Formats: sequence, C-alpha cells, structure tokens
Amino acid sequence: MSTLRYRLSQRFINVFRKSFAHYRVVANIDAAGQYFPRIACEANDGTFDGTFDGNGLSFSNAMLSGGSFFRKIGSRGTVTDFTLNGCELPPGTEMAPLCMENAGSVTGCAAILSPESGKKLEAMSIGGLVYKNSGAIQDCYTRQPMNVHVLQSSFLYCGAGGLAYENTGRIRNSYSTGSISYLLIATSESAEIAAIARYGGIAAQNSGQIENCYYGGKVPPSGEYKRMNGQVIFFPTGGLNGITTYGGTDAGLRNCYFLSENIDEKKGYEDTGSAGLIGYAASYMKSGAFKDLLNFNRQAGWSSWNRADGVNEGFPFHGEGAAASQPNTTAVTVPNSSKYSSMG
Repeated sequence: MSTLRYRLSQRFINVFRKSFAHYRVVANIDAAGQYFPRIACEANDGTFDGTFDGNGLSFSNAMLSGGSFFRKIGSRGTVTDFTLNGCELPPGTEMAPLCMENAGSVTGCAAILSPESGKKLEAMSIGGLVYKNSGAIQDCYTRQPMNVHVLQSSFLYCGAGGLAYENTGRIRNSYSTGSISYLLIATSESAEIAAIARYGGIAAQNSGQIENCYYGGKVPPSGEYKRMNGQVIFFPTGGLNGITTYGGTDAGLRNCYFLSENIDEKKGYEDTGSAGLIGYAASYMKSGAFKDLLNFNRQAGWSSWNRADGVNEGFPFHGEGAAASQPNTTAVTVPNSSKYSSMG
C-alpha cells in the first residue's frame, strides 16, 4: 500500500466535519510533521456518529494540536482498523491520541510512538488511546511512553492509563506496552505540592469492564504527593496499577495480566488471590504459552493472538484476519502466578 503525503489544509480537514458520514481510508497518510487540529464535527458538541474505516492503514507523523484526532465518538459512531503512528500531542492538561470521549465502538485501532524517537505523551492526565470511554474498545493496542506532569496545586488529580484515562464502558482483548513515568513540577522549592496521582496499565480509573487484556510496561504506584518539611513525600493508596487504580476493585476485571516484576508490593499492594488480575514474569508473558492463554480466553468475534521473536518486544500481538474465527477451545497450562487486589 502506498503512502501519500498530504498538505493538511483546512479543505482537507473539513472533509471530516459531517457527523453522520461514512469514511474509508484508502492510503497511508504521512503528515510529515504538520499540525492537525482536532476533528470537530458539525454537531454542537463535535460528536462523530458515522463510520470511519481505517482499512488497516495509518495516519503518521502529525502534531495533533487539538489534543486528539476526534473530539468525541458518539453512541452511533464506529472507528475501525486505524493506526496513529508517530503522532505527537502538545503538552497540556488532558490528552488522548484518538479521541477525548468514546461512547461508540473503537475496534482494531492503535496509537504508537517509538521509544527510539525520544517522543512521549506529556500532560497532567493522559489516555493512551481515548480519554474517557463509556462505549466499547476491542482488539486495540498502544505502544508509547507517557509522562504525567504532577503540578503544584491543591489536591489536583492527575495520572495516565495505557488505553483510557477513565473507563466506565468495556475494554476487551487489548493491550498496552508503553511505560508510564511522572515529573513533579513546582514553582519553587518551598511551594506546596498536593496532588493525587492515578496510574493504570489499561485504565487509570475504572468502574466498567476490562477483559482479556494485558499490560507489558512499567507503571508507578498510585497515591498522594505532599511537601512536608521541605521534601516531597509520597503516600501510596494502593490499587490494581497493573491494570487500573482508582475505583480499582477487581469486580470489573476478567482475565487481565501484567508484568509482576514491575509492581512494587511494598507500595500499597496485597496478594489477596484476585481471580481477575494476575501478575506473571516477563519470561512467561513473552512465551507461546501466554499467547495460547489469551486465545483460550477470547470470545467469538475477537481477534486472535500471535507471537514472534523480535516483534512487539516478544509480547503477543493481534493476528491477521481473525475477527470472524472461533476462539480456541483447547486447555492451556499456566504457571504459578502472583495475584493482586486493592488495599483500599
């Protein structure tokens, strides 16, 4: 498939303003570093309620100057098989590459920033693909580093989630491998810092459902930052940071996995035998056995999983043309695992 370089004129952007239109991408688009303002459809709140078929193609190397590609995907909107590759977002308060709100369906989509590029998403609150999800996310993934700005404030909420900052909907058969870091910012050495940080490998806040997902990155513990006696002190609050945190009971989690060596048990975690959240070693999560486990868990209509050395750092990735196939029904063997649940 060829790659086209577009001049991102207002005429080009206006093509996407119809709220109920149907679009299909027919070529990879390389924006070559140009600014691309957020698509705000003609509906009063900028909602897109049509269909956007990415056709397995990508939109690359743009500066998403509005903080996301779409403003909002409505309850009737669907976005499928679309990749944002190497697209940057200007540092700000809230951001997510694909959309700020999803009330519809997002399937087979991805957001990628290569660590070798030195690029990362930087903001106070970050969703790796969408910011707020009340709809459905399926067969999606993100591979991008995120750096949360913890600012001087009075109980400011901040944080990041690998696929969504806040999930009240459904996230299924998806994964994230980008690590999350944070940067403490104060105007002076004596300035008060009082911030509550929420980090999650899949969602920073969750009161919805997360199923058959894994997180292959490293995430800080959630908690509260305060300046005391001239030093910034961190108070852990616990949570299921391998997948989610605030609201992070395991009631909405099913068959979710994370790298156990990237979670610090001494900073607010407890092994209580959660059935929905399981930590495994990297050696297992980068094996064919883990790929088989993900395939065993998947339901009809979900993409299958593959694994290959040198691809996706050895972690499983989605297979080709598998959406219509049936899930695996053979038994799989899993090693001894560590299981985490919230302390608070």
